[in-house]
Amino acid sequence: MTNHPPCNSNASPGARALLARLQAQRGKVTLSAQHDYITSGTRYFDAVAALLGRSPTIFGSDFSFEYHGSQPDAIGHCGPANLTEPGHETEWEFAPEKIFAPESRAEVRAIDLHQLRIELVERCIRLHRAGTIITLMWHGPTPDCGDCAGDHDLWHQGKYPEEKWQEVITPGTEFFRQWEAQVDRVAAYLKLLADADVPVLWRPYHEMNGGWFWWGHRTTPGFGYARLWRNLFNRLTVTHGLNNLLWVWNPNAPRVTAGDEAGPYADYYPGGDVVDVLATDIYHNDYRDSHATDLLALAEGRLIALGEVGHLPSPDYLARHPDWSWVMPWGGLLFRFNSPDFIQSVGAHLDGARA
Repeated sequence: MTNHPPCNSNASPGARALLARLQAQRGKVTLSAQHDYITSGTRYFDAVAALLGRSPTIFGSDFSFEYHGSQPDAIGHCGPANLTEPGHETEWEFAPEKIFAPESRAEVRAIDLHQLRIELVERCIRLHRAGTIITLMWHGPTPDCGDCAGDHDLWHQGKYPEEKWQEVITPGTEFFRQWEAQVDRVAAYLKLLADADVPVLWRPYHEMNGGWFWWGHRTTPGFGYARLWRNLFNRLTVTHGLNNLLWVWNPNAPRVTAGDEAGPYADYYPGGDVVDVLATDIYHNDYRDSHATDLLALAEGRLIALGEVGHLPSPDYLARHPDWSWVMPWGGLLFRFNSPDFIQSVGAHLDGARA
């Protein structure tokens, strides 16, 4: 199978070495990973380590957003920054200042998002130096909202206005300038990681083939999601010179669930010249063989991964599809949807060479 070089021709030695490592392990090893919220530190990462007797190979997290709205319980699993962390509501009682959202029983807390992001960067540097691979994402609100999301400034359920979308992807418009400013803020934290020589599996604007995020369900050739992705690629690699990033394009597993559809991978693919890894998110224990084979066909020799999961894939599924480079459970969903025995059973199939 062809091993493609990094899509960024100026990729750092660290990024090149990480990609080469993953390519060398393809078909032999599926790596363990674990996502932690920006506010949960390494809680779930450490919980997996305690259960398996070894830390996950990959640590994942999110640059997140600051929430201002009335329904934090509805979007609490995104991020969260000042959203109540699912399953750990009582732990927020220590907060020196609390905000009770109107018309909601859910509690959110006042935060310093910049400080949380700095702490995340420091966490990633520390883990990288201990041998852990880093993957990061970003639940970014609509650009005109900056870093602060209300109830409908991240989730749009396919209703983000077309005229706003066109402005976001068109240079020279006010929305495009707001988008640049929003991206530039995140770039500053990625630059700290670059300065520390930390390569990052970077998977922004994920699940674009679903309609729940403002960047979702955009397929118009030349004016759809692919243009947003390419704009971001150029902003981060050309304008900011962030050469420590490996670009992970991450749709949701296709499905036809009424009101919760996710379209075919190919309709949203921005092209191999701006993608290093193709990942997919699988929830509801929906492990179909096609989710792997269709992604492999589109990848044309590039790596594939399970970017987010709730239920873990079975050992049998992993054996049938050895090309998954890693599998990353989402935060506390690992322990909500999988028993300790099953986690250990799957864990025995991760991180080691296959026979």
